[in-house]
Amino acid sequence: MSPIIGFAKDLKRHPDFADLMHSFRYAWLEGIMQAQLAHKNEVPDWDNLEEWPAGRLFGDKVEYQWQSNPGDDKLIHAVLILDEGDLPEDFKERDDNEPLAIEKDGKDSSMILWGDWIDPKNDLASNPTGGPLFYANEIPKVQRYPIKCDKGEFEQAKKDRETPRIVVRRYRHKEKGEFMRCVGFKMENDEQEGGRK
Repeated sequence: MSPIIGFAKDLKRHPDFADLMHSFRYAWLEGIMQAQLAHKNEVPDWDNLEEWPAGRLFGDKVEYQWQSNPGDDKLIHAVLILDEGDLPEDFKERDDNEPLAIEKDGKDSSMILWGDWIDPKNDLASNPTGGPLFYANEIPKVQRYPIKCDKGEFEQAKKDRETPRIVVRRYRHKEKGEFMRCVGFKMENDEQEGGRK
């Protein structure tokens, strides 16, 4: 079975993903003057469109992206990419009534995340546990990336000059072009191929 992509627009609320909710491990949320990357269960209000008018839920096999239209109607434009399975009903309404089959385009790659690790040796008050906390000048805010590392592993990652990355997968359609979705996270050095997972 080929990966498929579906589109939905003018939604009044997020679709019911009862069959897919267990597949979403992470949330990338965007609000007014704020952004957050976290494990999905750490942000129970991910579906609050007032706070998070745009975002993604993603995991190994699926990604749901949304953008709420500005204005009074707050209608949602959404995209769902599945590596396997069938599209939910909300995503089957297309002009040609067929899901758009796409092909995986090569191996997964990584996207560098924002910010510098807050070293507890230099700023114990901001990072008392030495965990995956990064100060992001671009946001500007402290970000806690959903990378599983204890303090010792983070110290080693810093010595190895590894930084957190989002693992991304690219897909192609011969007429529609390229699509990209998030898959997970890893630590990686710019000079190494593959990094640690």
